[in-house]
Amino acid sequence: MTATNSQSDNAVFGTFVHYAGTGYVMDGDHTSGSTSITLKTGTRSLSKGQTGKFATDSTIYTIVSIDAATSSDTNDITGKGIHGVTVTSITITPALAGSLGDNTAFTPTATAGQVLPPYEVTDSVVVLADADNGAAIFVGNSGVTTSHGFKLAAGASIEVKCTNSSNIYIIGTADDHVYLTGS
Repeated sequence: MTATNSQSDNAVFGTFVHYAGTGYVMDGDHTSGSTSITLKTGTRSLSKGQTGKFATDSTIYTIVSIDAATSSDTNDITGKGIHGVTVTSITITPALAGSLGDNTAFTPTATAGQVLPPYEVTDSVVVLADADNGAAIFVGNSGVTTSHGFKLAAGASIEVKCTNSSNIYIIGTADDHVYLTGS
């Protein structure tokens, strides 16, 4: 049987996503050409499709999959995680351009829209901004900005008709977060 990201109508999903969560650093040295990165520390969520950089390296990397200690959703077709908290390893693309040492920080991209985790849905996704967020979250497509997107004040929500939550992007303040549900 092939695993997918699909959620049946009677199995509604729910999760939360941190915008540009911080605190992740490499565990050990990683050589040029590596795509599997071991992480330590970090308590915010990371997701498949999210982008970020390693300190001392200007390359933007995309997370292909994650392995997380908590809240890991492993419904990805490869059997790897698509979203989680306290992430212990990530697979990235492209491969590392150069060698990076132990404790090199990984910082998710905070200057561009962050794609939501890829959950297939049959109807819609509801995005709810946490009531304790420090500022508004903006929701839109891959071109979302703080001046071009649907503004969600803290505690506000929007329902987006779509077939995959990865068609939705958010931009906001680092460590603010949203809740997602859909079917």
